[in-house]
Amino acid sequence: MYLRFVSGYRHPHLDAELGIYTATCFLDFEDQPRWLMAAYHEAFEVLYGLSVPHCVSYESMTRDGRFSLCWIRAERRDLVAGFRHLAWAMTEMGVAIGELRSTDPGRILYRDAEQIVALPYRGRVPKCFPRPAGAPRPS
Repeated sequence: MYLRFVSGYRHPHLDAELGIYTATCFLDFEDQPRWLMAAYHEAFEVLYGLSVPHCVSYESMTRDGRFSLCWIRAERRDLVAGFRHLAWAMTEMGVAIGELRSTDPGRILYRDAEQIVALPYRGRVPKCFPRPAGAPRPS
């Protein structure tokens, strides 16, 4: 089982939702209470130990890398708990974060002890924030 934490913002290359890490750029840090900023920074530390897989790094972004999604391994309960805490903090700060689960997220391009990068199967990108047909997507 794999987990992906997403926002309602659109992924730049796929009909998918933007992942939690990239969605941090939509946070407004100016008007947040001190306790919430402390919770956010504490929760964000969970990302510091994760490597950025070569296939999705900005320096070596391949076509498959641009169209792939990062997932956390569900058995890494420490990371899952950290991401859930971060999702809560970000939602409190105004950027809603949801959780997706999949046993088959696509063709796996990269795998390590914490995460995978998968190229989703055509037409099978799961959504956490469904929209009615024809509704505009946040960008």
